[in-house]
Amino acid sequence: MKLFGKEGLAAVGIVLSVVFALSFLNFYININSSLVEHTLAGSAISTGRLTLFIMITNVSNGSVFFAPGWNFVSLYPQLLNYSIEYVLSGVSGQYEYILEWNGTSQDFNLWSRNGVKDFDEFNKNKSYFIFFTGTNTSLNLSGARFGDYNITLPQGWEAPLWPYEYDASVSGQVFYNVSFDYMLTWNRSDQEFMVYSIQSSTPDFNSILAGDGYFIRTEGGKLVYVRA
Repeated sequence: MKLFGKEGLAAVGIVLSVVFALSFLNFYININSSLVEHTLAGSAISTGRLTLFIMITNVSNGSVFFAPGWNFVSLYPQLLNYSIEYVLSGVSGQYEYILEWNGTSQDFNLWSRNGVKDFDEFNKNKSYFIFFTGTNTSLNLSGARFGDYNITLPQGWEAPLWPYEYDASVSGQVFYNVSFDYMLTWNRSDQEFMVYSIQSSTPDFNSILAGDGYFIRTEGGKLVYVRA
């Protein structure tokens, strides 16, 4: 991530916190493989006297919750336009920073309202950190439902999309075709990570909520999502 001048300084805290957390987790895992604790519807067409009601069964509404501070989100369903301005139009003016995880460099790219913009649209395969300045609210999105869907993961950490309007169950050490050793989700209230370790009998979580983002650490592979 590139930070130029003062405009990026307000995002440094979360960036350093997340990168340090992931780096520390990598280091600690390498020296202690038994780690069990963490530090960290439809439309109508009328012609003359004939009205046709066409049910569009593949259209879905998504709801992404935002609270003040950092939020880690998955943007679903599939949208027609992934520009930041379009996707977040429902909360216009109420977000200051967006972080996108770069799986290749294992670092963040930054979008800052008043400064550097490493990207200007969302990648539909990724989860995103968004710093929200408004009050508790839900962002409603509409688009085509995700069906069965594949996402290729690099070796190391990645922050893929959770594409469905229902929660994902997390158990064992395989998640939708990919073997992993750690997963992270975000606690909005405490502004910190929750950790799932395959070595722990009492992980912090066992599900990913619809609309939430997550990190997963793997040796690489392909997520093969199958719609329930």
